[in-house]
Amino acid sequence: GISAIPDLADARSQLYSQADAALYAAKRGGRTDIHIFDPAVAVIQTDETASAAVAEVIARAQLRAVYQPIVELMGGAVLGVEGLIRPTGDTPFTDPAGLFAAAEASGRLTALDLACVDTIVAGAARLPANQFLSVNLSPRTVEAGEFSAPALLAILARHGFPPERLVVELTEHQPLLDPDRVRRKLEACRTAGIRFAADDIGAGNAGLRLLAEIRFDVLKVDLSLVQRSAPGAPSSAVVSSVIELAARTGALVIAEGVEHPSELAQLTALGVRAAQGYYLGRPGPLIVDADARSDALITLRSWRQSIGLPTSAGS
Repeated sequence: GISAIPDLADARSQLYSQADAALYAAKRGGRTDIHIFDPAVAVIQTDETASAAVAEVIARAQLRAVYQPIVELMGGAVLGVEGLIRPTGDTPFTDPAGLFAAAEASGRLTALDLACVDTIVAGAARLPANQFLSVNLSPRTVEAGEFSAPALLAILARHGFPPERLVVELTEHQPLLDPDRVRRKLEACRTAGIRFAADDIGAGNAGLRLLAEIRFDVLKVDLSLVQRSAPGAPSSAVVSSVIELAARTGALVIAEGVEHPSELAQLTALGVRAAQGYYLGRPGPLIVDADARSDALITLRSWRQSIGLPTSAGS
């Protein structure tokens, strides 16, 4: 996201706000775009307006959960789902990126994160018993005083969801302020059975500091690496390093953002066990019918058949 002085902005704060607005416009276009701020079409909310809007979203539960399957590549079984949040149509936010940016800027990120977890867990109450549920939390939320293991466990108890089937994804786009405090809180959650995933590994420095500070049960490879993977490519070497680390720690490796069969073939060749992405299944309503054929399983069967692999798959 780009802005400039003096062509578009006339102060440092305005420059930052414009560039941030352009950033989220670029994300809406697919996350691999460059967007220059356009004052003719962009609207930047003031901090006060953003704070009030986020507070209203939380108070009125103007959140909708969608779920994306996480698929085992060799057997074809759906191992679990990642729960994601969409703001409902009656909010001023057109996408989750704008909502979370406003929450962080207005100091309401922890409250929003917990409200999202509540919405996602409530919708996943009927998730098949052999599948896990993955949710996202900001490490800044875990650092916050409002967050605790009892608070998270209370959400699970309210909806009758077993802690051992929950995976909490953490990503680090900003340095942790208090790593020791985060570790203590995570260990309290882990004692109750909750597992943790390092998200966005390979997206800049994201995940690398967390890997050095915290023990993870799941390592999620960012789509920026997945979509550049090819035989002999540097990105494939990085993925192989993640797999080696997982083998030493007993973690599950999940590749994110799989959009093409060539990516699936390379991941399988590298030894990645599980993946998610538009090629395997887009985020949508939770599938609870054990006999239903999900898009992920149908796609995986077709792909395996096309390269001469057995097509038998778990449910």
